[in-house]
Amino acid sequence: MLNHLIKELDERFEISANRNTTDFSGTVAEISLSKYSMAFGAYYLINKLGQVSSFDEMKGMIQSGFTGLYIPEMNSNLFKIPQEKQYGKTLGDHLIFTFLAYNNVWSDKYCGHINNKVIGLACFLHDIGKVHDVNNHAKIGADIVCKFSLRYMGYFKNKIDDCTDLYNIVLNHMRPLGYQRGEKWSDSAVEKFIIDCGNKDVALSTVVLAMCDKFASTRNKSYLEPLEELCTRIIHITDSAKKSES
Repeated sequence: MLNHLIKELDERFEISANRNTTDFSGTVAEISLSKYSMAFGAYYLINKLGQVSSFDEMKGMIQSGFTGLYIPEMNSNLFKIPQEKQYGKTLGDHLIFTFLAYNNVWSDKYCGHINNKVIGLACFLHDIGKVHDVNNHAKIGADIVCKFSLRYMGYFKNKIDDCTDLYNIVLNHMRPLGYQRGEKWSDSAVEKFIIDCGNKDVALSTVVLAMCDKFASTRNKSYLEPLEELCTRIIHITDSAKKSES
């Protein structure tokens, strides 16, 4: 049933199944879908993100209006908003580079602990709040992501946890960068970070997003060693807690 619906959406969006294509235009911007079709369409979008592998494909999805169907801020104007001191010149560039950093570099490293689709979507949307306010972008971005996820993903009851996780990852994605810059976190501070994120897996996902964010900005993996250390501490603390309970 689900495969049939996804195939139907493919036909309605007139998107080629060829992964190398950059033509996502079709009639996307003119489509008006019911709320349930939109829910399946969002599910389709999330799965589509797992298939793209190039900058041009991602940019095509945004510029065509496809992503804007679900998240109005995800439109071609992202490529007009400058990003200072970034490898990518615009906000749109940075979001794509962050997503591709995860998809091509880190998606397998912590696969036993994190939800690939949730963290991939978080990477794609993490700085979207900058469209409205750079200084408060994490909270604004989390609210945008929450609105999207509850409206579309929320129609599937088993996806509600994913909506919460997505919100918490985007909300907290700046905090690990303090650790990366040399802030000293006690074990209690790490435990508080885990609690604030909701659980260990979400905390780990948030740090992985911070790594992808930093790598997309600098293209320098040496900057990421403190964040790798933080991932190890999160896993160690939670594993130690499990052992003490048993």
